[in-house]
Amino acid sequence: MNLDIAIFLFINKSLANSFLDFVVFYIDKLPYVVYTALVLFSIVKNRSLAILLLVSLVLTGLFIPQIKEMIGRDRPYETLDARVLVTPGTEKSFPSNHAVQAFLAATLVFGYYRRIGIILFVFATIVSLGRVYIGVHYISDILGGAVIGILFALLLLKVDTKLQKRITKKKR
Repeated sequence: MNLDIAIFLFINKSLANSFLDFVVFYIDKLPYVVYTALVLFSIVKNRSLAILLLVSLVLTGLFIPQIKEMIGRDRPYETLDARVLVTPGTEKSFPSNHAVQAFLAATLVFGYYRRIGIILFVFATIVSLGRVYIGVHYISDILGGAVIGILFALLLLKVDTKLQKRITKKKR
């Protein structure tokens, strides 16, 4: 926990400057645009991926808040002298929903389009670290969210592969 707090304070306070405040504030809003673009791209290029993205975003939107409440970890600004650059939400801290969804989307896309997936992993990392910078998550919230998102995406990709094999068999 001490390392978690130390990393949080370093990112949230020691790296603080007006330029990063501006950049990170707007980067925090980008996932909504990126997810919309990914779904639209997928509808045109790969309907299986579009379905996986939509299903995963809906399921994480439903279940991550439940996990947050069960774990009940306070947000950093509730227990530390943190800089908060956004209007704080009412949900608990662990895991970061932004990290879950960003890494989930990156992993799903990587399963179909490697190059775009790599770009999305970089984006997911930047967005997730931004959540620490703006004062709403600890680094462990981000790491936990990343692991949950990646594992859930791998499960969805495995299910999708099995379904695609069944569909292919039935067509023969």
